[in-house]
Amino acid sequence: MDQKLYILAVEAGPYVQLEKLKVKRTELELVPEPEKKTLYQQEIADFKASLEAELRQLITNIVAQSARNIQGNLSVDLLFEQAKDVYRKETGKLSTPFIMLTHIEQLREALQSEANSWDVSQWQNRLHDVDRDITSWKAKISEPFSPDKINIATVEKMIPGNKSLRWPVDRCKQVDGKWADNWLTDFLNSKPILFDSPQYTDRLMECYEKVYLVEAAKEQKEEQVRMAEQQKAAQQAEPSPGHTNVIPQSELQAMNENRESMDYGMRRLRELRRL
Repeated sequence: MDQKLYILAVEAGPYVQLEKLKVKRTELELVPEPEKKTLYQQEIADFKASLEAELRQLITNIVAQSARNIQGNLSVDLLFEQAKDVYRKETGKLSTPFIMLTHIEQLREALQSEANSWDVSQWQNRLHDVDRDITSWKAKISEPFSPDKINIATVEKMIPGNKSLRWPVDRCKQVDGKWADNWLTDFLNSKPILFDSPQYTDRLMECYEKVYLVEAAKEQKEEQVRMAEQQKAAQQAEPSPGHTNVIPQSELQAMNENRESMDYGMRRLRELRRL
């Protein structure tokens, strides 16, 4: 990608993101406060039914125990007296579900209030994340143009490790005594765009959207094609399963003849050394 276009895109980046965040914040501002919901009615009804069943079972057990206590001496009055005694003894078991039933609606209301407060809290804090991002992107806005920085300031603060000049002489052009951005003007094919123009930021974002993103998409597509071609070539270079490289018969014969010739030469050398 053209280095000039890339530098312009980096300068425009924070403004582009801030515009998106501005739209998002406006949408969040319009979100109405959540309505308070009626909750836990069925859950509490089921819980209440289980407590009532527990109480009924306890009463049934008290009566059954009373009846066992007067076996052989059945009397309606005696059964009642026995039941009163057992009932008093089992008060501890009876009191827990009874008290729970007494305050069960208060439990539902407290649960409902707590759950509704979560929705209200989320609504009240709905702008927190977007405001944090806005602050972060504002801090990334690069310093504005200054004539005394021509051929001096670099882009290293915006692009770490890149020491290219941010405002070289070919970018800065004077028009009627004012400085214009020659790069931005050329990429947008427009009339001179002044650095101090109220529309400068808008034109910078226009370059980002209409030129930079188009070039970036083109480069990405080309890279995908290149990677696909490399992968295809690598697959074609791999031998198929079970494939064995076979040396032609003519090459085998030449290798044997060459080996015999070398063996004969070595023997002659040894013989000559003995003379």
